[in-house]
Amino acid sequence: MREKDITEKALENCDDVFADVVNALVFDGEEVVKGTELEQVLPRGSYIKEGILHEQERDVVKAWKNGVIRIAMLALENQTEVDYDIPLRIISYDGALYGSQVRNQEQKERYPVITLVLYFGAGRWYGPRSLKERLKIPEKAQKFVNDYKIHIIEMNRLKREEIERFQSDFRVIAEYFWHEEVGSDYEGDEKQLEHPQEVADLLYALTKDERFNINVEKRKMRRSREMMRSKMLDRAEARGEVRGEARGREAGLNDAMYMVRLFMEGNDISKIAEVIGKEEAVVRKRLAEAKLMQE
Repeated sequence: MREKDITEKALENCDDVFADVVNALVFDGEEVVKGTELEQVLPRGSYIKEGILHEQERDVVKAWKNGVIRIAMLALENQTEVDYDIPLRIISYDGALYGSQVRNQEQKERYPVITLVLYFGAGRWYGPRSLKERLKIPEKAQKFVNDYKIHIIEMNRLKREEIERFQSDFRVIAEYFWHEEVGSDYEGDEKQLEHPQEVADLLYALTKDERFNINVEKRKMRRSREMMRSKMLDRAEARGEVRGEARGREAGLNDAMYMVRLFMEGNDISKIAEVIGKEEAVVRKRLAEAKLMQE
């Protein structure tokens, strides 16, 4: 769970990704929030229990500012399992942020707190979506108990038009979960990734699929590319498979050219040697000649 938390926060903490998630889910895809307008906020609050001050940590929190004026406090919370106490947790988190405004007498304007709960779990969210759903309230007391709605975003239930609102690297995450839900393979696209390692790490942490357990920097050096594309994720899924083998032979590629193609498609030295029918030393030499690796 800790590993999932770390990788989720790493990607979402990027200002461009954070702004994109908010724009896609809150503002229907309109670019209202810009990454340059976000200010990092220490994701910690406090509460008192039995007379003792305790600290509580949120996932990702940012202040949205336009010039010097704070417009809103925006927060993302991540869930991979259903948490029945999520309404109590969110209201305590949000309440702490509102409380900090009360204590800040220098700023007279008050601003809203918006929290989105991103649910990455399998299946539907069957837990409560509001405070009242979690509480046992006597009938006559119902009207005296204020409700508090929780905004649960089920990542595997987003509609196509909702997914297409994402413009940042988070689109890859949304696409992956959508394709998993409908039972189709995610073919990827040619969009350049700004945060390829964070995307790969998040997918690996959420799925525990070893095909996403890759080191992007090594792949970039090995493949001599300046930027990784989201096709990288597709190739990672196909690790161990040799794509285009028949196509390459039919196209009349010589061994050296074919080695380069297989290498650029993400295959390791041993697999290339097996397919070509050459010693690994020969493969390394040819790739070194093509300046794709050191001999």
